Parts: sequence; structure tokens; C-alpha cells
Amino acid sequence: MLQAIIFDMDGVLVIWTGYVWKSFSIVLNKYGIDISQSDRKKYLGKSLADQIKMWKEEYNIQQDIILEDFAKEALTYQLEFMKNELHPDKDVQKLIAEAKEKGIKIAVGTSSHKERAITMLKLVGVFDKIDALATFEDVENAKPAPDIFLKAAELMNIQPENCLVIEDALNGIEAARAAHMKVIGKVWPHHTKEELEIADFVFENFDEITLQNIENLF
Repeated sequence: MLQAIIFDMDGVLVIWTGYVWKSFSIVLNKYGIDISQSDRKKYLGKSLADQIKMWKEEYNIQQDIILEDFAKEALTYQLEFMKNELHPDKDVQKLIAEAKEKGIKIAVGTSSHKERAITMLKLVGVFDKIDALATFEDVENAKPAPDIFLKAAELMNIQPENCLVIEDALNGIEAARAAHMKVIGKVWPHHTKEELEIADFVFENFDEITLQNIENLF
């Protein structure tokens, strides 16, 4: 029985049209790193901490990259780039409102930092509507491990099998599967519809799904 919907953030609630990578590139240039478009896919859905670890190994970076400093600097650029583009999605708002009316709880499970997540969720008009927020700071293992989604369920006091996850990245879909949750995939430029078909259902825009569609998966 559906009792909670857990949204991923980037690519699902926050449509950032490349600005996250643009901000990362500016900061990474200080370390002499230029990540190609084709190489970015493998980092999707991973926490910034995990990405930094991968970058250090793959690009043989000898300097320390301080996670908190990197995150703050990148967020400053992101907010500048996105300040005129981030806005509430009426179809997301409708889905959340319908769920809340039926007593279904809403959470966000993201690999982002908590400070960044709160900032972004406020900008898209979702933060004051959620019952729980789980970020990589709340767990030991980031996606594709199930920890973030299991933490969100725990915060809502709901069993995992009664949760549905909405994700745009394969790492996130695998995390939801590992958490024994239903999951639907949102098509995003980094993954094709065919790649996301390991999910229970795949969609491109929120106007394609209803609460009834979701409940029918249970």
C-alpha cells in the first residue's frame, strides 16, 4: 500500500539544465581538471564526497579538495546561474497536494548536501511541503546503496515496501530497488528511456503521471 513518495532532487524536482556541472567545472579548473560531457554520466546520483574521491583517483590530484569548501563555492555559482530559472512546477505541486490530501507522506532523498538541498527545495516551492529530508550527510553510504531512501522511510516511520521513489539516475533507481521500494524513472538527458526501464514505470514530464498511476503499482 502506498504510504509515502520519496523524490530525488536534482533532475527531478530541480531541473538545472547543466548548471551543476558548469559550477563544478569552474571549481575543478583550479585543479587542472576538465571533465568531458561523455564522462559525466558515471558520476550521476553519487554524492559530492564520492565524486571528489573518484576525481582524485582518476585525475591523480595530489592537492587536498576540502568537501565543505568545494560544496559552498559550487553552490554560490549554481544559485547565480539558476536564480532566474528555478520555479515551482505546477504538476509536481498538484501531485504532492493530491498525495497529502490522502494522507500520503512526502520526502526527499538526495545525494546533495543538506544546506544545498534546503536552499534548492525552497526555490522550487517544495521544502515546506515535505515530511522528511534525507541527504548524504545522514547516512554512511550514498547511492547506489539504499541508505538514503531507507533513512527517509525511517524518518517518516513508514516501511520501505510502502514507499515509492521518483528518480532520474540509474544509481538512484538501483538504490530504490535495493531498499525494496517501488520506483519510477524520470527521463533526463543523461539517460534514455530504455536505460531507465529497470524502473516500474518511466515518464518524461510530471503531467504524464497521476497519483492513481502510482497507487496502481502497489
